[in-house]
Amino acid sequence: MVTGAGRGIGASIAEALAREGFDLALSSRSDSAARCADELVSHGARAFGLAADASDPASFVELVEAARERYGRVDALVNNAGINHSGSVEEMAPEQFDEMYAVNVRGVFFGVQAVLPALREVGGGAIVNIASFVGRTPVPGFTAYSATKAAVLSLTRGHALELAEQGITVNAVCPGNVWSDIWSGATRGIRDETGKTAEQLFEDAIAATPLRRPQTGADIGAATAFLCSDAARNITGEAIYVTGGI
Repeated sequence: MVTGAGRGIGASIAEALAREGFDLALSSRSDSAARCADELVSHGARAFGLAADASDPASFVELVEAARERYGRVDALVNNAGINHSGSVEEMAPEQFDEMYAVNVRGVFFGVQAVLPALREVGGGAIVNIASFVGRTPVPGFTAYSATKAAVLSLTRGHALELAEQGITVNAVCPGNVWSDIWSGATRGIRDETGKTAEQLFEDAIAATPLRRPQTGADIGAATAFLCSDAARNITGEAIYVTGGI
């Protein structure tokens, strides 16, 4: 199961898991997850997509039940759905702040809660939460978003300890700077303040990266697929930073 799988990093994660032979249940707020699933099916994967709101626990329950009905089991959950609003502490609107916490934090917590019965049925499994490098090192203009990702890292460690006896691993992947329309939209507030374009801000971010190259959705997908595999069965409570050295 992959949430927020209709585009960007989520779609890349779905592609990586499909290459590893996973059957996929994808979700997004719109019908984009269904389109992503259709594309994967056209290349030989088994996948379906549903419209679901990551901030709504009932949507998660529906997704789990749909996956169990289609495939008979659930082995892994990737909590990828997320929202990013930029803005200084003076300018951040309450509704933007609340929306980020509803999706980025509440969504992760209740996504884990919803999938637990299905994972117990098969004797364990893997949960991977997509966080961000800013959860460890907040960035000015993104402090509210950074705080949501710090919460995701805390949930990851806490759930790993809580669920270890049930054979369930819980880890996080922390992307660095990945170009997408989502990244472009998330920098709107910073663009207004600096007068720079989204492309210029992205170039600035990459220039400050030790490896001097951007991260890609494929990079994040590869790390996620590893954590969902048997090769990572003894890894839990960890965060893998795919950042180019930030």
